[in-house]
Amino acid sequence: MEKLNKTLVTIGGIAYLLFGIFNATFFKFFRNSPDFAQIKPFLAKIIQMLNVGVVTFFVMLGIIMLMFRNEILSSKLGKALLIGSSAFFFIRGAAEFFFPKCVIPLVFTMILCGAIYLIPALGKK
Repeated sequence: MEKLNKTLVTIGGIAYLLFGIFNATFFKFFRNSPDFAQIKPFLAKIIQMLNVGVVTFFVMLGIIMLMFRNEILSSKLGKALLIGSSAFFFIRGAAEFFFPKCVIPLVFTMILCGAIYLIPALGKK
């Protein structure tokens, strides 16, 4: 079980890095989308700055998950980080139902990511 937990934390770290890269591609959308250009300028800047924060947060968490895998699995703070990560992805998946066009594959991806963090969080040392 310990090996599975370590593997899941590693996969979780890689997932965070991939989500960071994915969110970094949004800047191309911000520059080239006619829909985005119609948003009020101050709202467009807020969206872009929030995306900068999300990219930074995801990359930072990915690096932490990969570099401090043993500490994450053996400390209360690490378990809290895993539970918080799991909650984030489950809530993000549930939030998809509030959009006009719910993307079901995204919901399943968020559920899978939530499980990737929850399983080691509930596991024993």
